[in-house]
Amino acid sequence: MTATHGGQPVRLKIPFADFKERIDAILVERENLGALTAGQPAQVRPQMHNFVLNWFRRIEAALRDDLEPASYAQSLQSNRYMAILEDRLPYEGLYRAMDDEMKLVAAQLQELLTALEPGPVTNKLGQSTIPGAENGRAPKAFICHGSEDKQRFVVEFAKQLRARGIDAWLDQWEIRAGDSLVQRIFEEGIRECDALIVVLSHNSIDRPWVQRELSTGVVKQIEQGTRLIPIVLDGVAVPESLKAIKWVKVADVESFGEALDEVVRTIFGVDSKPPIGDPPSYLSTTRIAGLDPVDGTVLQLFVRSALAADRDAPNEDVTRPEAEAAGIDMAAYELSIRALENAYLIECQRGLNNYRTPPVIKPAGFRRALPAVVSDLDNTRRSLIGLLVNEFSQGVDSPLLAERLGVPRRLVIVLLRELAASRLVLLSEWMPNGCTVATVSELLARELG
Repeated sequence: MTATHGGQPVRLKIPFADFKERIDAILVERENLGALTAGQPAQVRPQMHNFVLNWFRRIEAALRDDLEPASYAQSLQSNRYMAILEDRLPYEGLYRAMDDEMKLVAAQLQELLTALEPGPVTNKLGQSTIPGAENGRAPKAFICHGSEDKQRFVVEFAKQLRARGIDAWLDQWEIRAGDSLVQRIFEEGIRECDALIVVLSHNSIDRPWVQRELSTGVVKQIEQGTRLIPIVLDGVAVPESLKAIKWVKVADVESFGEALDEVVRTIFGVDSKPPIGDPPSYLSTTRIAGLDPVDGTVLQLFVRSALAADRDAPNEDVTRPEAEAAGIDMAAYELSIRALENAYLIECQRGLNNYRTPPVIKPAGFRRALPAVVSDLDNTRRSLIGLLVNEFSQGVDSPLLAERLGVPRRLVIVLLRELAASRLVLLSEWMPNGCTVATVSELLARELG
């Protein structure tokens, strides 16, 4: 079984029923997460992390084992997903983040199961399967028409319907000498059809026989839900009884490919709207409290870039394509920059004609985004304080501290600035990429608890 999901083709290596049973057995366990929230944080955090980690790993194993390509499992790995696996989310709001991510993964898997499920195609409302499929027969379509349209359009159209799996009922194929016209047409043709195709042209629009067939078809549609499909030739006016029904227009009886395709899709219940894609990845980025999801994502991109470049400004040659990859267009990107400026999280110099300088991240911007960007930020800060208190009480440069901690130099500078703002250290900054801890306050040891 092959299908397309999330923009990539996937193929089942085992029967669908076996795959669905395996996935359903994993998904049902999601409800057990809430039972692990009672207790002290030191006990609850590892319990929830181990539970979610095992749940994710079982899903990934099922996808690798049973699907091709095996790399499909990676499509589930959002930023929040990875942050949960690496246990780098703050305890506050941890349950909500885990529960939300598990719900998102479960929804993606349900969409995958729907895409892979074999069997009849459902209509656009999901209310019925292909007519007749439940008893193994092809859907039947009765074609109501005037005799003058038979050779110029109807016969060839009916042949094309049959070539596409539809049992087109045409009088010249069904009625034999001696047959009762009323019985064959109204008792067998129309009564047993799944769709009634009415060909309207200047030849047939006023014919009593066509009007009678049409009236019967309208009644059957109302009483039994039969699909009524008007096909309009010659630009004729549609009768009042059909004006509330969408009709198919044929401009050229010699070229009706588009009309044929629409009729076939209608009878088989297949709509032409594109499949629903995955939500933009910025919606699964770790949220920053008080910020719009787009603004929070842009700020995180800026901080990651600044840490990598060892400066207070991001490299926008990097952040712009990253933003677009996350589903943020450039208009929204620029609007987020203004919003972050207004929140005093970044700073830009602006001029005429929408000119602006690259944004510079302010201390408050680093402070808001670092918990979402840096895994184990609290332990890094604590380790930095430990070095200052126990080994380097004065005269140590930030590059040495970064080397000892194994973290980006810019992260050490940002953390030292926070300590300096609290008067716990005195800094001497040397531009552009470093600083020196001149003195350490005796109060800094209190930060170690």
